[in-house]
Amino acid sequence: MQLTGALQARLAFTLAGLELCRETSRIGAAVSGGGDSMAMLSLLSGWCADNEVELLVASVDHRLRDGSAAECELAEELARRLGRSHTILRRQHGLVGRNLQMSARDFRYGVLADWARSGELGFVALGHTRDDQAETFLLNLARGSGVDGLSAMPGVVRRHGIRWIRPMLDIGRRELREYLAGEGIRWAEDPGNDDGAFDRVKARNILGSLSPLGLSGEQLAATANHMQRARLALENAARKAACKVARISELGEIRFSKTFFQLDEELRYRLAAQALITISGARYRPRFASLQKCVDVAFNGGKCTLSGCVLESDGDGGMLVNRELNACAEPVPAGEIWDGRWKIAGQTPVDSRLGAFGKAGFAACPDWKHYGHTRSSVAAAPALWRGNALLATAMAGGNGELRFLPVRGTQLMFNAR
Repeated sequence: MQLTGALQARLAFTLAGLELCRETSRIGAAVSGGGDSMAMLSLLSGWCADNEVELLVASVDHRLRDGSAAECELAEELARRLGRSHTILRRQHGLVGRNLQMSARDFRYGVLADWARSGELGFVALGHTRDDQAETFLLNLARGSGVDGLSAMPGVVRRHGIRWIRPMLDIGRRELREYLAGEGIRWAEDPGNDDGAFDRVKARNILGSLSPLGLSGEQLAATANHMQRARLALENAARKAACKVARISELGEIRFSKTFFQLDEELRYRLAAQALITISGARYRPRFASLQKCVDVAFNGGKCTLSGCVLESDGDGGMLVNRELNACAEPVPAGEIWDGRWKIAGQTPVDSRLGAFGKAGFAACPDWKHYGHTRSSVAAAPALWRGNALLATAMAGGNGELRFLPVRGTQLMFNAR
């Protein structure tokens, strides 16, 4: 009973800091049937009752292995016991990549995001714990990560257009299982947690042997929190620097002035990485060695491709970052978003399509140099086509009532993990 009260108090303290009650009266919980998420459901249900917040629960049966359905049924059993609505989202996972765990995780996020949008949920809670913080720290340390990779997972993150909260990042896995046992709540153990082929399991197993050195899970999580504060400070400094050295043109390219190369190395590479993310829509930064190489190539007057983007000298001591033509999406009907970057406003002709200016554009518009952009920038810029006819281009500012509008805004975006 003492443990229950302590965990409830810690959860309430975390949620108070997130100020959920001010923003929503309805939240969701993603529950797999495992110990972490089952404990979260039980604790969160009590908090929602105390704060008059409606709680909806969902489990994803991805059918990747035997037992997934039974785990979802455990979650359903607990949700009913707590008087909460529960939905099992049965979806067949498609082909998986080389990283099975990451592929399954991304799949679950997508399925849960669809569920959250349909239910108009303000937030969806995830069962990540202090142990997850420590394991992630170790994994990223092994990969040679810098400040960003070693910083703690944030309490709130936006992904797939949904806000996800992690209310148990200050609670350990062992405490949660003791709580479940005390409350008589059954949970499932994912057999993947014992599969030494997975890097995360290796990290989990090695944590015990690090304790004699003082490197406990709690200590590593504390270090990750220190790194998170450093990351936030660096991001703030990068935003201020971006206002002085970077701008986004009408073609969506990011132009860095020559002052960019006078910034401290950390800020310089941070801004370059964020430019790649902003333009390509990628979730993760490229590897530092590749980033460093490409920035150096641009500094020395050359051109380099990375993350579906082109980095090149602007000819005046600065650097341009723009979309790579070969990475652009295929054309789409004019009413749709193209390449995750552009849409068109105004009345478009029937059968017209939005796509890249490309090689055909150069043939149709031989005076493209008149607009003052590099060939790389113009090639990947949006244009309106009808068959082989070029109707309008972003570099010309559209055509009459037609306007090309960027989807991702007009400034460098810094996204929480």
